[in-house]
Amino acid sequence: MKSNYFLALFLGCVSFFSCEVPSKTITIDNPSPEKVVMVLDGVETIEVLAGEAKRVLTRFGKREISVNGGEAEAIELKPDLDYLLNPTKSTYYVENIYYFFSKSARESHLRYNKSKDTIQVGGMVLNGEFRRIKNQILIPKAWTFGPTEMPWEAVQVQKRNASQDYQVTQKLYREQDLVVRALQVILMGDPEKEK
Repeated sequence: MKSNYFLALFLGCVSFFSCEVPSKTITIDNPSPEKVVMVLDGVETIEVLAGEAKRVLTRFGKREISVNGGEAEAIELKPDLDYLLNPTKSTYYVENIYYFFSKSARESHLRYNKSKDTIQVGGMVLNGEFRRIKNQILIPKAWTFGPTEMPWEAVQVQKRNASQDYQVTQKLYREQDLVVRALQVILMGDPEKEK
């Protein structure tokens, strides 16, 4: 009888400790000029310095996050998605970047696909395909290049079919980084025109 009790206790402990909570690395981005202190579920404290993008391993599921001692906010991290955690709820932009197989493909695309979007950032107007992400603490990843990554200068891609003239990638910009890019375009010309 005692051996059955200990066997059941042993198997219970083994199954309890072998049940692993799913975890994954996420990026926490702080584009603000101040350090951010986050607390997850009231126990896990994470500091992110000003201007830092920090990758952390954390468990997925329903969580509560408080930022700089503020009120806790409920979030849900799904294990099948990648995320950018935006504790300051800063504004981001996702730009579609086109890589053309030839100069004539670029000209043809521009002729038939006029710029779908014009946005104003930092008092400047930018043409292109942009999506604004505003006031969102948890942003599911829908881009190729994150806020600290530079897009490719050029790509070598094999055509999948005769009508494919370009490849599209997405770049996530912090708002202030997009302002800097806009100034570069104004002062030095658009490097995208060379692709």
